[in-house]
Amino acid sequence: MKFSMKFSMKFILHLISSSYVLGSILSSKVGVEDLITSVSGYEGSQGCVDELSRVKNCILTATKENIIVSCNNYNTNTCQSFYKNPMNLLSSCSSNNFVNALVNSSVNLIIRDLKIKCQKDETGNECPLSEIELNIEESSNTDILNAINNSCKSKICRENTLEFLEYTSEINGKASNLLQSSITQITGAGTISEESLNSVLQDQSNNNNEIKSYIDILKSNNCSYSFREINFNN
Repeated sequence: MKFSMKFSMKFILHLISSSYVLGSILSSKVGVEDLITSVSGYEGSQGCVDELSRVKNCILTATKENIIVSCNNYNTNTCQSFYKNPMNLLSSCSSNNFVNALVNSSVNLIIRDLKIKCQKDETGNECPLSEIELNIEESSNTDILNAINNSCKSKICRENTLEFLEYTSEINGKASNLLQSSITQITGAGTISEESLNSVLQDQSNNNNEIKSYIDILKSNNCSYSFREINFNN
C-alpha cells in the first residue's frame, strides 16, 4: 500500500540518520526538536509530542555550547528516573508501531550519548570520546581511534562507550535489514532509486564495520588489561 510505504520510508531514513557515522562516531543527527518534528508528522501523534515536550530537558543533545545545562539536567533525579524506563513516560508514543520504534531508538541513543558526555572518569575528567566530540569540530578517524584506545584507561569510560557503540550498531543493523528487505517495494514506490538505496546500504555496512572494529577494541583483553594495569599502578 502506498500509504504505509510512505511511512515506512520516512521511518527508515530517519532511523538511518540517527545512527549515521559521518566523521565522528558520536555525531548524533537526532535531537529532541528534530524528533518532535518527525513525530508530529504522523496522524494522531499529538499525545506523543506532548509527552516528549514534557521530558525535553532530559534528552537535550549535549553540545559544547549547552553541555553544562544538558549535564545538569542529566544528573537530576527526575531525568535519572526517566532514563531507567523512558517509554513508561512516553506511553502515547506506543500507539503507532513506527512512532514507537522511532522514539524508542532515538531517545535511547540520545540517553547513551549523554551518558558518555556527562559522566566523568574515575579522576573527574571527561571521557575521551566526549572530549573529541565537544572540542574537535571535524574529528578524523585517527582522532576517534585514539579516543577509543584511551577509553581503555577508565572502566567508566570504557563501559559507557561500549554501551553507546553496541546500541548504535544494533540500530544500524535494524535499519539496514529493514532497507534490504523492503528495497523492491520502496524503489517501486518511485521515491528513490534502487541504485541510491544500494549506495545507502553499502555506506551503512561500512559504518557498521567501523563501529564493530571499535567495539572489538573495547572488548579485547588488552583493553581490559590496560584498565587493570593503570588501576594497579595508581
